[in-house]
Amino acid sequence: MQGSGLLLGLVPLFTAGFLFVVTCFATRLRAATADGQRLFFMCAAAGLIIGAISFPLFRLLAPAPAVEWLGKQYPFPPIEAGSLTLALLLGPALAFVANGLLWLWFRFSGMNPSRLPLWNCLFTRMAKRDGSPLQQLLIEAIEENKLVMFSLTSRKVYCGYVMRLPPIFRNDDQYIEVIPLFSTARDKDTLELLDWLNYPAVAYWRARMYRDNLRTVISALGGLRGGTPSDQQDVLMSLLAEAEKKISDFEREDTDGYFNDLRIEDWAKVIPIKQIESASVFDEDAHRQWFAGASAAAP
Repeated sequence: MQGSGLLLGLVPLFTAGFLFVVTCFATRLRAATADGQRLFFMCAAAGLIIGAISFPLFRLLAPAPAVEWLGKQYPFPPIEAGSLTLALLLGPALAFVANGLLWLWFRFSGMNPSRLPLWNCLFTRMAKRDGSPLQQLLIEAIEENKLVMFSLTSRKVYCGYVMRLPPIFRNDDQYIEVIPLFSTARDKDTLELLDWLNYPAVAYWRARMYRDNLRTVISALGGLRGGTPSDQQDVLMSLLAEAEKKISDFEREDTDGYFNDLRIEDWAKVIPIKQIESASVFDEDAHRQWFAGASAAAP
């Protein structure tokens, strides 16, 4: 290939590189945060590597009739035409192989893709290593089921559980979903916190989750079977009784039966990332220090 033919031949290679970059999860995450120039060089490098594989592979495997047919279909010599066609096929194929290897890596490194999608596993791992402080805080809150307090530019304050993150933190024009346990706002002049707004449905959902977790732990310990209960089991049974009582109190106050068809997703608040002024893990035992000067006690 010479002149314009050489330049035209580079297009399939760059296309193959692009298909690999956007299909392989590892490079796809990098590409989503790269600018246009960096993305071009990523695709070019991947395409040249794929071309280095496809050219000798086609020479080795292609039958003579296929070479002859390709020579009539493309304005390139048959070997080059076949190699470029093979490169286009190898781009996504190699990406799927790489995704399979990633799946095996996560499977045997403690992050089970059968319970968590591979995309989420990889995003979590990369965000922990290279992510911004906000990314790392939110992922830690999700993994450890921690409450997070958000102060927004609108002076609104939310405290709750992070439900969903964007698949890729590319820029500030994205959103997160939060299930608020309570919210408040700051006075526009003094910036003091105003009255709290509680979300009973979220508190009820939270109590049920806590109760279910206690049951799981007690079941793992064998409950009260197998002889005299241990001190640990006594404590767990006491906590379970308190949780059951709290749930009963919620249900007794629910005269309309709303909790029977509760979907916690309906209570999610969508918050633009660019409106978050600050975010921090909320320590319920120290709420008076966090919210000093509030006109009402924190729930």
